[in-house]
Amino acid sequence: MNDKAGKKETKKYRGEHQAFRGDIENLKKGIDVEESIRRIEEASRTGSSDASFFLGQLYEKGRYVRIDLEKSYYYYGDACSQGNIDACWKLAMDDRFDKLDCSYPFHSIISAYNTSIFQIVNRLEDAANQGNGKAAFFMGLLQNYLSDGDNEKRRQWLLKAIDLDYPQAMYQMGKDLIYDSEEWERDPRGVIDLFRVSAERCSDSAFELGKLYFHGIVFPEDSGEALKYFTISHNNGNEAARCWIDYLRHGNVNKTSNVRMYGEFKHIPEYDKGAKRFYADSYSLDDLSEWIILHDIIHDWRFSDVSMSEFENDLWEFENETFSLNTSIWGIREEFERKEHLPNFIFKPSGFDMVWGESISQNRRMSEKLSEDEVRAIWRICIESVRENIRESKNDGR
Repeated sequence: MNDKAGKKETKKYRGEHQAFRGDIENLKKGIDVEESIRRIEEASRTGSSDASFFLGQLYEKGRYVRIDLEKSYYYYGDACSQGNIDACWKLAMDDRFDKLDCSYPFHSIISAYNTSIFQIVNRLEDAANQGNGKAAFFMGLLQNYLSDGDNEKRRQWLLKAIDLDYPQAMYQMGKDLIYDSEEWERDPRGVIDLFRVSAERCSDSAFELGKLYFHGIVFPEDSGEALKYFTISHNNGNEAARCWIDYLRHGNVNKTSNVRMYGEFKHIPEYDKGAKRFYADSYSLDDLSEWIILHDIIHDWRFSDVSMSEFENDLWEFENETFSLNTSIWGIREEFERKEHLPNFIFKPSGFDMVWGESISQNRRMSEKLSEDEVRAIWRICIESVRENIRESKNDGR
């Protein structure tokens, strides 16, 4: 999109200010402030992108309201989703919003608001060519949308961002190379160096290193180093790292540290007569903190050990002497329906099993009515069994 088109688009959105000009004037004069803000919020709710952009500015700068970056982020996002390129640009380039989008700053916005994102590509490219590493990083991410997933273009933009010392690009390049089995097999430590160099400035890089030291896939297993990097990650804003910190310190995950990544269930019955299984506690997902750790270990082992043939057909089919996982977590619906009658999880020592919906957080049912602590203990046994499998595979020279 050229600059003239961008200016014309921006002018069109600014024209929406006419609808609440009186409220803006009242704010400037300090008259009827609360009611004026309420009316502007109503305009935002009814689809005014300019009202949303204006509210984003108010909450960002603390004009007439207290500074609230989460609300500012929300309103800028709403405006961006409606094509307000100034709002998209603010979300992309203001570093203060990065921590509000945990894994990839701006990445969720690209996914949700891609029709608007195309409108700021010229701005990003200009900024990147003028030495802005963050803009180069975003240009790399955008290649999935702009060039039908051209990996070489993505790689070139990420390399440019790395040359400009943008730490998130180092993390993303490292993740990309892990998924490139040939590159990973040839030089795993070179890939890991991308995480190590950026760990102090990028919570995701530190988190990745913590996991690698935890399960000992690349480095020798080292709980001390794992704890160090998880702590760095958590101190830099990654709340997910707390699960791993508590596991390393206490052998379990404190309920207060649970990362609620899956939302809450509505009230559901206690027993499913058709499936002959008990529903998991409908108001608590605390045991899923341990599940997240188990999930990540299996995932990381799969992508770092190309000889793991048992994963070739289905990423999430896994079995060892302790448990079996028999269906994908976020599977294709047809595949999910085909395997619906099977237990998704079987704990072999006791025969305890679970079935669930498209993900473990949806409609979980258990063969026995276990307490939350008993379920969490099962997850911990499974975690340790996979760690032992990894140790054995390294000793066998796989």
